[in-house]
Amino acid sequence: MEVVSPSPYFYPDFSNLKETFGDSKERVKWRTKQNLDYSFLMLYAKDKGSLYVQLEDDIVAKQGYSQTMKEFVRHQSSDDWLILEFSQLGFIGKMFRTSNLPFIVEFILMFYKDKPIDWLLDHILWVKACNPEKDATHCSRQKDNLRIRYKPSLFQHVGLHSSLHGKIQNLKDKDFGKQTLYISHSNPPAEVTTSLSAYQSHTLDRAYQGMDFFWGLTPVAGDYIKIKFVKPLIVKGSRESLHPPCHHHIPSTRVDGQRQEDGSRCRRRRGSVHACFRGQVRMKLRLGWTCLLLLSLATASWSHEADQEDAEEAQVEDSEEAETEAKDTVDDASISFQVTYKTPVPTGDVFFTETFDDGSFDGWQLSQMKKEDADDDIAKYDGKWEVESLKENSVAGDMGLVLKSRAKHHAIAAMLQKPFVFNEKPLVVQYEVNFQDGIDCGGAYMKLLSASDDLDLEKFQDRTPYTIMFGPDKCGEDYKLHFIFRHKNPMNGDYEEKHAKRPDVDLKKFYTDKKTHLYTLVLSPDNSYEIFVDQSSVSKGNLLADMIPPINPPKEIDDSSDVKPEDWDERQKIPDPEAVKPEDWDEDAPAKIEDPDAIKPQGWLDDEPEYISDPNAEKPEDWDEEMDGEWEAPQIPNPACETAPGCGLWTTPMINNPQYKGKWKAPLIENPNYQGTWRPRKIPNPDYFEDLHPFRMSPFNAVGLELWSMTSDIYFDNFIICSDKEVADRWASDSWGLKKLVASANEPGVFSQLTTAAEERPWLWVVYILTVALPVALMVLFCWPKKSDDVGAYKKMDTPQRDVQGEEEEEEEEEEEVEAADEGEQGTEDGDANERADAGEAGQ
Repeated sequence: MEVVSPSPYFYPDFSNLKETFGDSKERVKWRTKQNLDYSFLMLYAKDKGSLYVQLEDDIVAKQGYSQTMKEFVRHQSSDDWLILEFSQLGFIGKMFRTSNLPFIVEFILMFYKDKPIDWLLDHILWVKACNPEKDATHCSRQKDNLRIRYKPSLFQHVGLHSSLHGKIQNLKDKDFGKQTLYISHSNPPAEVTTSLSAYQSHTLDRAYQGMDFFWGLTPVAGDYIKIKFVKPLIVKGSRESLHPPCHHHIPSTRVDGQRQEDGSRCRRRRGSVHACFRGQVRMKLRLGWTCLLLLSLATASWSHEADQEDAEEAQVEDSEEAETEAKDTVDDASISFQVTYKTPVPTGDVFFTETFDDGSFDGWQLSQMKKEDADDDIAKYDGKWEVESLKENSVAGDMGLVLKSRAKHHAIAAMLQKPFVFNEKPLVVQYEVNFQDGIDCGGAYMKLLSASDDLDLEKFQDRTPYTIMFGPDKCGEDYKLHFIFRHKNPMNGDYEEKHAKRPDVDLKKFYTDKKTHLYTLVLSPDNSYEIFVDQSSVSKGNLLADMIPPINPPKEIDDSSDVKPEDWDERQKIPDPEAVKPEDWDEDAPAKIEDPDAIKPQGWLDDEPEYISDPNAEKPEDWDEEMDGEWEAPQIPNPACETAPGCGLWTTPMINNPQYKGKWKAPLIENPNYQGTWRPRKIPNPDYFEDLHPFRMSPFNAVGLELWSMTSDIYFDNFIICSDKEVADRWASDSWGLKKLVASANEPGVFSQLTTAAEERPWLWVVYILTVALPVALMVLFCWPKKSDDVGAYKKMDTPQRDVQGEEEEEEEEEEEVEAADEGEQGTEDGDANERADAGEAGQ
């Protein structure tokens, strides 16, 4: 660590700074000095290394942040970037190349008095990337090529008090993640199971291993968590922390594996539990039109599952069929399917196969090397590998190679049965990958190691020569599927990496759905290539036309000795020389002014600070004032301000100045002397060559996995290298095809998926209701029977028809009858006659 301090003479006189953007004099001075501090530090550090990262003293960082940043740099497909952002806040976590620091500082020093540092950085990007003749959307896209964001953020701001006196900074990076909801811990060896579905990667296994907290979705009566210790133990106590508290109590009744919920039993109907559910929906049909939607969805889901089961009945056997009727009450979480699995056997000539079904990785060699450009504590390739079955949707007897360590380097390799030589036969490479816990930053690609007499798999590392690198890779929000090969320059013998164009499809789901996916590369002697995921083509092209950089260099290049003439005018538009600034144009008017109508709210507490020291805080026992400085209690909101409109010094709020016009600029006109963009003349390329057969690559005789990952439990299986796509397809049908079948059979029905989605995103309930309410409302509006308006259309000879006049007329008739009854018998007869006459008239 070096502590540096600029000379006092480095700073100018801050007393004459112009106040801009409504900032106070002290704030302008503070931000100006800050810009100069950044510039000094950048210039000091420009020769200290190749990368420069700007941090602050009041931040926390994620574990392994340094290596994650290095990997993110390494994974950039282009060197055109100017800034890599590892935090969305201000000037925190911004990475630059030290070679770019001088011109960045030069720009900052031109405008250090005018704007804060983060604004100036954005202006640098605008100057370098944006075309004034294009719109803002085009500019934003161009700037995104220079400023690349890594997610989630690696740094979080934790300070409260700014170096500017009185400035409170409640800055929080939402992408950094919420406060840690678990404490790292160790538990005795045990097998843990649960009927609860886990949200994203917050699984019970990870929680028990002390790596995460467990987040279970929608607990109901009867759900369980089981912990079966490997060795008998006397449990003296446990510590639980549940969030939210309302999930603490989950009543359950379970006898001999049977499950009862609220006294009701649902009987399974060949892979579906919707028969009981449909009955429950029918009982509640009176709740309204919403229930009609739920009933339709449940019925459709049940029917879909039944049809799907019939189609797959020849291959999949419901493991519950052989059980007793009592065990038929088990819910979806305990469904398991059994398939007849046999280790696949290749049906043709192959160069390499591996299934790991024998439970070991015999024949594979772990690397004993260290990574040269990594920190000493993580340089060794000591990441752990295990052979085990899948966590979910496993097939009995099927095993795979699993990367088990986080934030470590892993390297393992195996020799081919015979070397592959690129001649007249295609190359087909295929294997399976499952990101069982998702993937944050890391790869799952394989390398085909170039054949050589001195190839030693114990010395396998990142610099071991390879012929092809192929497979998935992800860091931040950048999802890649690599196909890279090393091309030999026929003129000087140097090797250069050639990258295939990016696939045209969205790859994100292959990294997030926690399913086993099949990756296939087919490379043909005619220089064509095609990449498949799950036997569907995602990218294809030609080695001569679709690689970056191109295989063959250009025939002509720019003449570096050619110089643009001094009088060459590239300006397409120029300021109008005849334009004159209007007399009433005030360039000195501020952009914001104090609101003249503003009045300090009544009850404002001027003498009360907005934040006070926490009276309940206590100095930690391990606080060392010599090392940590004088302890100060953390700040909390002042309780006295909770009922007041505000506390502290009241300042008049600022509003936009209606008289503000900014600096006047002459309008642009077409440049009469415009000569176009100058380009140097072309000359023959002295390094030009033409290789029309790039397929003829260096032979390879080994396959290796050399990986870094911030996520563990990456599953690899069923490697095959051959020359016939049909052989690889048959291999896949006997291996990956069964995994896909089991995963599909265990997927929840449509209704369950809709319900789960709505539990994670409650606003979907509104979509569901509107989806059914709109067509139902239209049906009621247009299809509901209406009262006929043809009462007056009867003919005279038709039977007289009584006209129902509504409830009010009926009430009037009843009142008239009561009055008539009170008048006596004669009155009654008169009332009846009148009533008959009225009815006759109504009929006519």
